[in-house]
Amino acid sequence: MKFTDERRVRLSGDWCVYCGQVAETVEHFPPKSYCLDGLLMPACKECNSLAGTDWPTDFGKRKDLVNERLRRRHAKALSTPVWTQEELKEMKRGMRKEIEIWQTRRRIAERRIAWNAEGYLAYIDRNNDFAKLSARLSTSTEQSD
Repeated sequence: MKFTDERRVRLSGDWCVYCGQVAETVEHFPPKSYCLDGLLMPACKECNSLAGTDWPTDFGKRKDLVNERLRRRHAKALSTPVWTQEELKEMKRGMRKEIEIWQTRRRIAERRIAWNAEGYLAYIDRNNDFAKLSARLSTSTEQSD
């Protein structure tokens, strides 16, 4: 049987539901490997890949997992020290440019990790489909326990 997304509700948005970057893909929530029903949510390629199939029915835990994996992947940028403009002015041009690149990477990583995923999800979920799905998933999970 070929898998199609006909049984999933698409939540339309321009930004990744996990980090706020431009969304180039869709995240299947719950993952396709878990069930055929669910949502299609906007995601960037990196977060979609990092989400994998862990925590298939708990969006909050999936978001935390993606954040932890982003922290690990961008650890070098996140550990970049903050330099003042005065300190940067004292450096030679090549060194200053390299540090500015790493400071920009750090700011982007920090912004992605701090993204309000739940708030954005609530904004793009105009028909309350996420809440309906979550209630259905929690009921089915409780029944299987």
